[in-house]
Amino acid sequence: MKPQPQDSQRFQVAVRRYGMLIKPVMAARFEQETGHPFTDFPLLASIAQGVRSPSDISKRIQVSNSRVSHLIERGLNQGLIERELDPTDSRRFLLSLTDKGETLVQHVSSALHDLVERSGLSQDELLAATSALEKLATALTEEL
Repeated sequence: MKPQPQDSQRFQVAVRRYGMLIKPVMAARFEQETGHPFTDFPLLASIAQGVRSPSDISKRIQVSNSRVSHLIERGLNQGLIERELDPTDSRRFLLSLTDKGETLVQHVSSALHDLVERSGLSQDELLAATSALEKLATALTEEL
């Protein structure tokens, strides 16, 4: 059965509500428990997912190169990330997480898992929601 317009509208409202709530809830928890600003997390998560060049991170998290440079400097100063020259291009550098940075990423992943468990979602429901959001993201990406 095809989705009805009211189903799509309900989904849109739910996604918007989730999107408005997830960041402040996770940010408050992250900052309270780690002492680090949540604005560091997108950089750390990107590196953890294998995105290592500053320009690629800028594209991934959709912020300017200068903002990424600021986040990188802060991450370096806090001992969360390391940088090394790119072995294939000495004009560039690559980023990696330190043990401390990996611990922070794991902390957020654990906190998000706790949130999912508290929601009462079953594994099937979580997988279905994930699949639906991935399909929608693909459709939106094609629009760009």
